[in-house]
Amino acid sequence: MTFADTKQILNGSPTAATDYFKGSTTDTLVGHFNAILFTRVTWSISIATWWGKALVASSSCWPRRNGKPRRILLPELPIS
Repeated sequence: MTFADTKQILNGSPTAATDYFKGSTTDTLVGHFNAILFTRVTWSISIATWWGKALVASSSCWPRRNGKPRRILLPELPIS
């Protein structure tokens, strides 16, 4: 922020400060939030893919009742 920016905020409209920070920080914030969201979505897809492969690979080991696979309850994964 320059001295000219400060002067413009002080002498400008009631929303001058908001407008200044919105214009100077939006691109940076959007970039950071997109990176966080991409990481979380990628992690969730990776976990789902791993579980899918693990279940298919272990399907011959599933407990059976009367020759039919029993229902298996999987734990919920914490996503933070």
